[in-house]
Amino acid sequence: MDSSDFNPNLADRVKARQRNKSTRASTAAQTPDLTLLFTTQLKIRKSAIGAKTKASKKQSPAKQVSAIKPVTPTLPASKPALKATTTKRKALVDIDDNTSKRARWISEESSLTARDVDTPPARLQQPTPEATPGDATAQSLSPATHEDQTYVTEVLKLLDTRLEVKTNDIGRRQSQRVGDLLRRAEPATATDVLRLSSAEAGALLSARHPHDRPILVKGAQPLPLQTFDHFLDECYDKTATVSVQDPSVKLRRGAQAVKEVSVAVLQARFSAPDDDYPWNCLELACPFEDGLRPSFLNNEDCRLLTKLKFPLSNNALGRHSYPDGYREVEKWSFLAQAGALTEAHQDSHGYSTYITVNQGEVGFAWISLPDVEARKAWVRNPQSHTSDRWRYVVLRPGNTVAFPCGTVHSVFRLPSAGPSLCFGGHFLRCSGLVPWVKTLLEEQANTCITNEDISASAPGYLDRVEKFVRQALKQGTKVERWGGKGDIDEFLRLKKAFMK
Repeated sequence: MDSSDFNPNLADRVKARQRNKSTRASTAAQTPDLTLLFTTQLKIRKSAIGAKTKASKKQSPAKQVSAIKPVTPTLPASKPALKATTTKRKALVDIDDNTSKRARWISEESSLTARDVDTPPARLQQPTPEATPGDATAQSLSPATHEDQTYVTEVLKLLDTRLEVKTNDIGRRQSQRVGDLLRRAEPATATDVLRLSSAEAGALLSARHPHDRPILVKGAQPLPLQTFDHFLDECYDKTATVSVQDPSVKLRRGAQAVKEVSVAVLQARFSAPDDDYPWNCLELACPFEDGLRPSFLNNEDCRLLTKLKFPLSNNALGRHSYPDGYREVEKWSFLAQAGALTEAHQDSHGYSTYITVNQGEVGFAWISLPDVEARKAWVRNPQSHTSDRWRYVVLRPGNTVAFPCGTVHSVFRLPSAGPSLCFGGHFLRCSGLVPWVKTLLEEQANTCITNEDISASAPGYLDRVEKFVRQALKQGTKVERWGGKGDIDEFLRLKKAFMK
């Protein structure tokens, strides 16, 4: 530039602009750019969320619900803006490190393994879980339990009304005894009953796990639910006789509540208005050949009773007919008028039992997990047992309850629920020989605790099972089918005691 072209005013303006730029740069160095800070923090948050998502994918399915809190460091206002990028990189490194540690911890703590997939849930592997202080909170009443409590309250009101009438009949005795136990009874909790799906119940039983409490399953009957009218309509021979319990029978020595009536009389009775002496029709023959046995009982371990029914003559396994007088115990049906009661008892022959409600509602009460002393108290006085372990559930259409041998139980019904139709049956488990024979011994010594005589068929059952287990011992294979060698030895010892 030529000196003649120099303009002092212009030079001053240039210097002024340079001073202003220098001042702004110095100010920027002292005060961070808020926009840049906000943008940086937003990117860090997005990175943290991305890291969380990536870690969640690595987690086990059982732990994916755990939330990982993103680490979102805030840049101090006093730091220069030019260090924001460096701080951001360091924050992301910290996030990745924390996330990786969290993901590894979740993976190490996860209880879901390949082995767990092939075995029943842990709660099914504990036959007698101990109550813990947290149980009361965890086992809060469900809506169904509230309904059950209301049901029992209404039943008790009805029984009190019946007892106001001074009579001397079996019906009054039933009302007194069932009322006494229901006043002591409590709604069943998870400690008292296993509420399972059909698949869970099948896994429990087919894996030969012991169960010492009822199993409650919904939708396990393969046959569509039947109605009371349809059932009686399929009883073609109206002159055939059935056994009913009549609570109007007077109480006296040798009085029998059971009597024989024709199907025609039964139909007329159930069509009439309800009265205070509802009939109970137990163990009627089923007009259905298949589809009654719950699906979770269709496994080898639960089919021992089927094998015991084969005729003993010549040990033939061919097509056969059962001898005269043989009773079908693996499937039966029972009808009951509204309000019918069944006093406390345990099923004979050490049978385990299932009951599926098809129509109506049925209250089921039982002594839950009795210890040795509770069992002794029941045996000493089964008619007025005052256990504090009575529990109850109300079974509705589609519900199946399966309970183990020796379960002391009672049945009650609310008149407003109408008549009930149920299908049921007995079963024995290959892996449950020891509790079965112990129950037989108890019934043999105390005939008043069960509802049938066991002297005719029980010895034949035991002889047949002895043959099975001795063959298993001789072959040295399939011993676990019978609970193991220890259970087989104990069975043989108990069987010998029974046959004396």
